[in-house]
Amino acid sequence: MTLSPSLRAAERLRDERWNRDRWIRERMHWRACIFRQYVHLLPGETILDLGTGSGRFTEELKTVSREENPITAITLERANALQGQRFDYVVAQEIADRASLKELLTILRQTLNPGGTFVVFLRNRGRIGSPAALERILQEHGFLRTRAHYTDFLYSWTPRFLLPLLRGISVILENMPLQRQGARCIWIAGQAPPPLRERHSVSLAHDQKLHQAVSIVVPCHNEEMNIGPLIAGLKAFYDPYIREFILVNDNSTDRTQGVMESLHREDPRVHIIKRSPPGGVGYALKDGIAAATSSYILTMDGDFTLLLPELRDLFDTMAKDDIDIVYGSRFSPESILLDYPLPKILSNRLFHLLARMLLRKPIRDVTNNLKLMKLDVARKLHLTEPHFAVNAEIGLQPILMGYNFKEVPISWINRSADMGVSSFKLAKVGRGYLRVLWRMVRETMFGARALS
Repeated sequence: MTLSPSLRAAERLRDERWNRDRWIRERMHWRACIFRQYVHLLPGETILDLGTGSGRFTEELKTVSREENPITAITLERANALQGQRFDYVVAQEIADRASLKELLTILRQTLNPGGTFVVFLRNRGRIGSPAALERILQEHGFLRTRAHYTDFLYSWTPRFLLPLLRGISVILENMPLQRQGARCIWIAGQAPPPLRERHSVSLAHDQKLHQAVSIVVPCHNEEMNIGPLIAGLKAFYDPYIREFILVNDNSTDRTQGVMESLHREDPRVHIIKRSPPGGVGYALKDGIAAATSSYILTMDGDFTLLLPELRDLFDTMAKDDIDIVYGSRFSPESILLDYPLPKILSNRLFHLLARMLLRKPIRDVTNNLKLMKLDVARKLHLTEPHFAVNAEIGLQPILMGYNFKEVPISWINRSADMGVSSFKLAKVGRGYLRVLWRMVRETMFGARALS
């Protein structure tokens, strides 16, 4: 593997910049989280940290991967020592510009396993190119599932107390076209062919406390393509935890019911609730939670298959910290949010800002339908909303009843094509969330009738 002098020099120049960066540790930690969540890292998968330099990123990568992954960290000066080795993932930090990018991509093809994925961070300066132009270059080199995304609005003048806030604001800025030029980096990603890679099977269910103790409640409306892979993935990763699946068919018009019945025949733990009109995710969740009998209840959507490895953080938090309810947060400083419509980001942030101010609770994202709660918490919920605002009811009521809670970061990546809802629908849904918030404020200030 012969490298050009400019590529080798880039590693040294980058480390010199990093030596002057007062927030380099925080920056490396956030990038390691981006990598982990983007690839949905599993224990045992191999990683090459190419151009590791002084090893700052490698140390953060060890932390976020729980030291469960073999990491080969190598400087570009010693890249020849790889001698044909291949890895499931390759990650690199600011070692290429527009001129040397093609050389780096050639190295990535040589070091990735078939179906392997790379994530490379580039400095957003000069003629590095737009995300669309970078994706075209990746595709020209034969990479699949390409991605280019602005990130990192953390500047050296930022005071420490603003770091969490700035990371949250970055999620908005990364999705605002007029602000993207202010980003310090663009990260690019791609997958080596072939398009499908068989990932090794690994159990993530390690805590005896949760064995045979979890009911998984999934509201389903036209989920015939998603529900089978979801159940298969949950079994592959968490089968020892699962006592029952409760699949709620919310008036589907496709083959969802037939798929559910097939799953029930294969596994009697799969229970089916077939709802009659009127439909609504609020009704579906209420019926599913009421039918659950396990010590713990996990609610989730039918199209969450990709982020299943991240559920481990919810389970581990519940088991180790003895929390009453754990929320999967899309807006944690360690979360990654891609292809989420900007109007929905803004409305979500406005809702949680109002909730924090009015309820005086330190919440970031309690309205996502990914929650793990104890049975006694679920039994005290008073759910009235028929549609998506039920997520706010389930999120806010336990906190106002005084239960212990915690938010853990999750990703939101390419979940579905229909998330770009019209402003009319967004306004309609938003009214439901505001109605819930006002009710919570009123009951908190003037009596907790519905919260007791």
